[in-house]
Amino acid sequence: MNHLVDVHDGVTLIAIQKTTSAETFDAHLYLKAGSGYESKELAGISHFLEHCVFLGTQTFPKRLEVELNLLSFGGNYNAYTSVDHTEYALSGGLKNLKAGVASLYDLSLGATLKDEVEIAKEKRVVISELEQDLMGNGQWTDQVQVAYMEIFADTVLEQSVLGTKKSLKEIGVQELKTYHEALYRKDRACLCVVSQLPPERTLEMLKEVPIPGESKCTDIISPRVVPNLKEHSLAKVKCLETNAYTWDLDFFFPFPSPKDAKECVALRLLSLVFCHSELSFLFGEARRKGLVYTAYGMHLCYLNEYVYRVATNLAPAKADKFWKLFQKQIKKLNDEGIDPKFFAFCKEHFNYSRQVILEHPGHYMHRLVDVKFLKGAFMLPEEEVAVLETVSVEDVLAVMRKIFSGNRRTVTIKGPEANKRLENSLNRKGDFMEPFF
Repeated sequence: MNHLVDVHDGVTLIAIQKTTSAETFDAHLYLKAGSGYESKELAGISHFLEHCVFLGTQTFPKRLEVELNLLSFGGNYNAYTSVDHTEYALSGGLKNLKAGVASLYDLSLGATLKDEVEIAKEKRVVISELEQDLMGNGQWTDQVQVAYMEIFADTVLEQSVLGTKKSLKEIGVQELKTYHEALYRKDRACLCVVSQLPPERTLEMLKEVPIPGESKCTDIISPRVVPNLKEHSLAKVKCLETNAYTWDLDFFFPFPSPKDAKECVALRLLSLVFCHSELSFLFGEARRKGLVYTAYGMHLCYLNEYVYRVATNLAPAKADKFWKLFQKQIKKLNDEGIDPKFFAFCKEHFNYSRQVILEHPGHYMHRLVDVKFLKGAFMLPEEEVAVLETVSVEDVLAVMRKIFSGNRRTVTIKGPEANKRLENSLNRKGDFMEPFF
């Protein structure tokens, strides 16, 4: 995939040429603003602000005008807030590229935040979103959030992007304006455009679009304390009682960030080894019988810290069986290694899946823009190819041992009578807390 990077008027521009006959564009504006830049008193302000920019801009003062304009380009629009960044996305017909990008700039950098009545209504919306993720007793229903609160206690990752009811109620129009002025700036922005055009032509067009706002400003908000996973050494279990018919069982294995590019690639290869291993076929058979569904995934956490997640959704009676199969597979790989032919297959699959990943502009944004929390976590395509050739079976096994050594894990159990089932499991030998090696 052909791409070019440049800087114009403080904004980092990334132009990606995608092999397609469709005369469309996808534009993604990333801003270095997210929950990682919030104090506890301002928890949730990044997500709240993401909602409020749609209430009026310098060009389109009213909410309806903003929405009709974004829909006029022949595509869709969306936005989301994460720990380290906020994204505003817009798609449309290629002939509308410059006008669409101008509207993205106007939406984010040119938001006015003047309509206090509408902002008060939007506050009720974001509080409602928060309440949907909380049970009646105020406890989280999202097992990932629950696990991160345990793993990353007293750090920025403990805090939900949605904030808290208390913090959201205290955030007013002035706080929103101050936060917007400090973090929604040209020098904190990255625009990534994907289209059929050559990247040189795309960059020419993007440089013709005026950008509102200032380039420099003094930060008023600094990122909070970062995690130190080396200190996270105890196994923890959190139960979430629900009335569901199935049981969600998630294992989170925090481990220090990869030391170099080779270890990053080895980590991704490990996920492929699991997905195509004997374990996958065993669960495939079980899934056909309606007993278990399982998925493996590397959760890239922010601040260059990592968590490997093993997630299942299954009948409660099958949880012990799942865990024993998983332990058996880890021990088998550790003792017998990985078959060279199988490893070669995984490398081929890596290259195939890599092409899919490279179509996502976020890959380039994280690597090319100095996003503080993800610096060095992603590689350019040509770098990945070179590194992949040097990764060996032993490199992958070394990463596996790094993840699963000792007893460092957090387990979340979500479902009916979760506490009772957990107690029954822990009273038996070979429970969820037993170390792998």
